Amino acid sequence: MLVHNLDWAQTRFIPASTYKIPNTIIALETGVADSAGFAIAWDSTKAVPGRYWPRSWKRDQTLTTAFRNSVSWYYQEIARGVGRRRIQQHVNCWGYGKRNLEPAVGTFWLYGDLRISPLEQVDFIQRYRNGRLDISERTTTIMQEIMVMERTETYLLLGKTSTGEVTPTRELGWLVGYVESRGGEPGGRTRLGGVATSETQAADPGDPAIPQHDPIAPSIFFIRL
Repeated sequence: MLVHNLDWAQTRFIPASTYKIPNTIIALETGVADSAGFAIAWDSTKAVPGRYWPRSWKRDQTLTTAFRNSVSWYYQEIARGVGRRRIQQHVNCWGYGKRNLEPAVGTFWLYGDLRISPLEQVDFIQRYRNGRLDISERTTTIMQEIMVMERTETYLLLGKTSTGEVTPTRELGWLVGYVESRGGEPGGRTRLGGVATSETQAADPGDPAIPQHDPIAPSIFFIRL
């Protein structure tokens, strides 16, 4: 494994929208979502738009569109449908970070107590791609499709981006995922997984984030899957 900034890589942070990876897997494994096209209608009386909401959130969603557009209200509904007990069983089994789902089942990965380090994110992705999460082949196939961020003739980039609050004036950016060579090696594809993180700082919580020029903040590392 190649790691830049080991101390940072071992520090746990809020997973924010990168939790949509395990959230989606759990939904598929429990049958709460039955396909990539599993749809939930947007109800503006239940999911009241925030001022930061993009237009793409204010419409009906499928599992695919909600994952790719990082639609929070959809995944909050999914998590409530799965329920705390089944979520806890999965995160415990996978050793997913701190494993704490407090205080609310619909927001613990955004504003709650769940924390995970960049190294733990890499470990989770590695075990997922190596078939060590004990999930069905069908779930893996669906995940392979909805996680695609970029597709070319030579590679696939699969993963999830996110931002999450570290303090009221500091935010963390995540990129968790992996690359697959489409040319491949004899007998299989080349896979390179990794996590990139960076931190930004705003003058106050209402200001746009600007780069925090702190040499210990960014980290990036890769591992052969």
